[in-house]
Amino acid sequence: MLQQILQAFGGPGRSLLSFTPTYSMYPLLASGTDTAWIPVARPADYALTPEGVVAALEEYRPDIAILCGPNNPTGTLLSLK
Repeated sequence: MLQQILQAFGGPGRSLLSFTPTYSMYPLLASGTDTAWIPVARPADYALTPEGVVAALEEYRPDIAILCGPNNPTGTLLSLK
């Protein structure tokens, strides 16, 4: 499913953003679909905040963003907010 999302919405000239550390297949799938991979480091406690996510999206303007929840490998949960 992830590869199909990247095939449909990624590709040359497009990008995928996610917060690291995260699922190791994201950069591999991005590479396989010729989609630029944008890794953004998580805070020290690995927890994402709405403000942090919005800031990264505004800074990098990716075509695709993936929020892994619960995160792999840290197990960090995403808040419903």
